[in-house]
Amino acid sequence: MLSAIDNGIINNEFIPFFQGIYDCEEEKISGYEALIRWKLGDEYLSPAFFIEQLESSGHLSTIVNIIISKINENIEKFKEDTWFSINITPNQIESDELINLLKELNFPLSGRLHFELTERTPITNWEAAKRNIKVLNDHGYYLKVDDFCCGYNSFLNLINLGLTHVKIDKKFIDTIDHNEESILFAILSACQTAKLEVIAEGVESWEQYIKLKELGVRFFQGYLFSKPHIVPSM
Repeated sequence: MLSAIDNGIINNEFIPFFQGIYDCEEEKISGYEALIRWKLGDEYLSPAFFIEQLESSGHLSTIVNIIISKINENIEKFKEDTWFSINITPNQIESDELINLLKELNFPLSGRLHFELTERTPITNWEAAKRNIKVLNDHGYYLKVDDFCCGYNSFLNLINLGLTHVKIDKKFIDTIDHNEESILFAILSACQTAKLEVIAEGVESWEQYIKLKELGVRFFQGYLFSKPHIVPSM
């Protein structure tokens, strides 16, 4: 698999797709999450099939570079206030890997890039993470946590990182359909207390949207609003 990933990088087989994020206050798609896909023949594989191998391949910075390049190539197709989210791992934020890449690129898209911290692995060096996040903030970048409450890191430690947004996983959103949303309510209450903006992920019905909006959620991502596309039509 690792050699196939190496070849995929060389052959430009890793393609960013963009899924819109709806802002109910502005009543528009205000940002996009970049979702990497691996093009094999006529198929585009989702990261579920290769993300663990990609993370161990040493190519994560290359993927971030590919995404930033694609955004820059198509920047005129997006409105000026549109922002973009890119997934990163704890290792990228603990090491200087991401900072060094952005420095090489002359800190591109300042004010318009959000980095979503995945929680598949725990943060082990919190001081290094805080230091690098401050560098990101100082250059106009924002930090979010993806799949909030699904990973290894404690709520209080994450708050201390200086994040601005959290993304609530679809499995919590789906509890609305089964009248089992007590955990969702607790998560939203904690986020509101910490003054964190919430993005509800995997929203697929108007019933979910209306309920979440009533609960104070501002941002929504899911097929109800936007499917992933190679370059969104504006």
